[in-house]
Amino acid sequence: MNEKKSEKVFTYTACFYLDENNVLHIETHKDTYIDLNDARENYEVVCTLTRDKPVYKLIYAEHFWSMSREAQKFIASNEVAEKTIARA
Repeated sequence: MNEKKSEKVFTYTACFYLDENNVLHIETHKDTYIDLNDARENYEVVCTLTRDKPVYKLIYAEHFWSMSREAQKFIASNEVAEKTIARA
């Protein structure tokens, strides 16, 4: 367990932070379109915050957003899936 939450990290498409229970919180920005480059950038943030370890991910999807097919394929890849215990 972390002793405290991480600082929030902002990318062009989302905000990320790891809480004291090692749950990764992801909030997409309003009206965002995530392409493959954005997905890769977000993945790098996830790897940095989680130190490349699998974690639970809590995704806040209250804002409208969309994703390219290439980004969807990347997010669904084994490389990304290995860093996820569960997603909600």
